[in-house]
Amino acid sequence: MVIKTAVTIDWSTKTKVVYLGYFEGFKSVDFNSYGIPKPFLDAVLASAKDKELSGKSGNQSVFVGQGKHLGQRIVLVGLGKKDALTVDVLRKLAGEIGRNANASKLSDITIAMPKEVGELDSSWVGQSLSEGIGLGTYKFDQYLSKKEGKETPLKSVTIVAEKAAQTAIKKGAEKGVVVSQSVAVARDLANTPANDLTPKLFVDYVTKLVGKAKGFKVTIIDAKKAKQLKMGALLGVGQGSINPPYLLIVEYSGAANTEKPIALVGKGVTFDTGGISIKPSTGMGEMKGDMGGAAAVVGALNATMNLRPKKNILFVTPLAENMPSATAQRPGDIVRAMNGKSIEITNTDAEGRLILADALCYTVKQKPKEIVDLATLTGACVIALGNSASAILSNNEGLVATFKGIAEQTGDRVWQLPLYDDHLELLKSNVADLLNAYEGRLAGTSTAAKFLEQFVDGTPWLHMDIASTMSSNTTKGYTPKGMTGSGTRNLIEYILS
Repeated sequence: MVIKTAVTIDWSTKTKVVYLGYFEGFKSVDFNSYGIPKPFLDAVLASAKDKELSGKSGNQSVFVGQGKHLGQRIVLVGLGKKDALTVDVLRKLAGEIGRNANASKLSDITIAMPKEVGELDSSWVGQSLSEGIGLGTYKFDQYLSKKEGKETPLKSVTIVAEKAAQTAIKKGAEKGVVVSQSVAVARDLANTPANDLTPKLFVDYVTKLVGKAKGFKVTIIDAKKAKQLKMGALLGVGQGSINPPYLLIVEYSGAANTEKPIALVGKGVTFDTGGISIKPSTGMGEMKGDMGGAAAVVGALNATMNLRPKKNILFVTPLAENMPSATAQRPGDIVRAMNGKSIEITNTDAEGRLILADALCYTVKQKPKEIVDLATLTGACVIALGNSASAILSNNEGLVATFKGIAEQTGDRVWQLPLYDDHLELLKSNVADLLNAYEGRLAGTSTAAKFLEQFVDGTPWLHMDIASTMSSNTTKGYTPKGMTGSGTRNLIEYILS
């Protein structure tokens, strides 16, 4: 998608479609400032007089030109209340605009916003508009025998802005294209059915994605090597499946060798039946997305390949399939993680934290500056937060502040939950160093994070539980139905910050 900027709207082309944003309260809008041709302006004013224009967020009203402007259209799009304007409001609006444009099979559009939008950061305005269009027009239709508009017809977007803001808007918009494409990578991975995305196929995908890109190194740890490294927690989860587990590491060198890397670690359970502690059949198909954390990390990897931040970064994804079989891990088994800690298995459906344990141990040995892990980890997170936000828990308040600030801009909301020493008490075992899961109903998300903390060896670390935001049942704003790619945009902004 090509992004252009302009100072004024070009009304000369008969095929032009212009999306104009306006707030609730029609009288606050100076439509004359847009240079709308009189036939359009008369129709807009007449409609407003008849109270057809609400300005409520997402509301759209279409006006067709007459006379020499026949064939041109204006689409008025509501921005909601003026005092509630944020870049995420623009992002959501852009998602709706993108789908509207696609449905109308438009190849190019113009977007103009009221002057109040100029009070926001210009680069974020550009990024939110292009990002929202890319995110909102995403489709996962690879398995449909009859495709409707597989290729997004929208090729060009012109954003109308004051001359002084155009450079920042264009730069932000170009970044937004990369971000939305990277989220699409994460969504594609999470939406892909497990028969086409085993741990080995995930490794193959990432290896092909990286290719021979300069500054990147891929390391693949298979089950044999994992056994040598004493990764008993990862191997225990994978032992019930015909598809063996892997630990996949991609190193990016964007800074001096003396600079410590930051590390992104993503849970990659390519399908989760729950193992011997099997899940109910209803909704189990959605567990193809239980590698949403790993998908987000690969999305961030894709953005890194395009944006080339001046940092050293580790991308770490433990990969396994959690299946019930004669060889599967059992409740009551004891496994030993790479750092030597023994873990009593109380519930084989608490498998994500096990593969993350060994991944975190491996990552710590690389001496990173800080670690961020993402996982579709606990149902308790969904109970606590609904689908409104992901949970974050950390041993470092600086990292918490960083991600809270990032989420304010991305709209990929996070909410901090506590990480108390009391939570570790709930994980005490009589026969091992730790239980893999507390069997009661207390503090499920916090106890899971407290378990993970035992494997970071004091390294500054933040855990993001994205179970609550991994998927959407409806299409709205920039979020289509299906897997959302949750966490990806927060990771991208983190590595760029």
